[in-house]
Amino acid sequence: MPTPIPQGLVPKDPDFAERIKANFKTQTAMTTFGVEMVDVTP
Repeated sequence: MPTPIPQGLVPKDPDFAERIKANFKTQTAMTTFGVEMVDVTP
């Protein structure tokens, strides 16, 4: 079960989710294992 995110938490980098998703796609091990990122939250 994921840890609840505190109300009003705003990331300093508004593009953090896209950066994380892009970085995740570059990790060949994730593709090899068929891992898929479903959600990114601060």
